[in-house]
Amino acid sequence: MERKEWVLSVLYSPGKNNDTCEPINGSLRIMKILFMMGQENKNLPNFYNQWQKYLYGPCDFGVYEDISSLKENLLVEEKEQPFQSFMVFNLTAKGKGKAEESFKLLNKDVQNLIKDIKNIANSRQSLKNLLEYIYRKYPGWDTNSIFKLD
Repeated sequence: MERKEWVLSVLYSPGKNNDTCEPINGSLRIMKILFMMGQENKNLPNFYNQWQKYLYGPCDFGVYEDISSLKENLLVEEKEQPFQSFMVFNLTAKGKGKAEESFKLLNKDVQNLIKDIKNIANSRQSLKNLLEYIYRKYPGWDTNSIFKLD
């Protein structure tokens, strides 16, 4: 599995509504899902491993590169949300086919891990709430963050 196929699998996975291909609000939320996956399972092949403490918590700039590549290859699209400061990420029709293939290659434990973490991330209404969750569960990742725990 190529590294960017993890992004496709996250977008394909069911989330809080238990529907496949549930969209994700913002690239930061995608990044935080990937971070939590890597924290919960250290044996994911070709996974993101350049995490650093940054302005919004854990950051691996490779995630942005992969999202950009997936958009250029018309597998992922981002759409503006009215009255929101973030973009919503969805799979395109072409992306759904590729993402389904990638997701189904994963064992059930990894599929469930993605689903559970996507559910956690998408059920947090604000990015601040998600970051607070991450900072409590994985201490020390708020060092350089502009959001601090209260």
